[in-house]
Amino acid sequence: MNIHKRRIVAFVIGKLIGGKEISRIFDKTTSSYNEIAGEVSITRINVYDTEKNEMITGSGDEKGISLYDFATAKFIDLKISGEKFDGFDYESKKVFYGDMKENTISFFDFQDSKHHYYIMLNLHESFAENLGLLI
Repeated sequence: MNIHKRRIVAFVIGKLIGGKEISRIFDKTTSSYNEIAGEVSITRINVYDTEKNEMITGSGDEKGISLYDFATAKFIDLKISGEKFDGFDYESKKVFYGDMKENTISFFDFQDSKHHYYIMLNLHESFAENLGLLI
């Protein structure tokens, strides 16, 4: 999946697994902070990337979540089990998986066969405070 979609999906995963207030994420791949806004619960997801004007919506239950990416008009299937997740992106037709430990999401995407790392931050946290999570 593209980098913009991946960071929105990481945000959704971070909200669902971590259960804390997140207002931005640090994307280690691009070394950038990204503000993402919206509501996330397992039954209702409406998330907006303010940088790329990209929106993803969806809903689900404990068996799985179906997300819809308005930018690509494609669906994303997502399953979460404890701190682990996996899914399928219908745009790239590739599987992804990963986990969340503390504030950091490790995201392996078969589209580029690489790990990507995202740190979930609220308004009062900085990347420096969470640097140890990437080591």
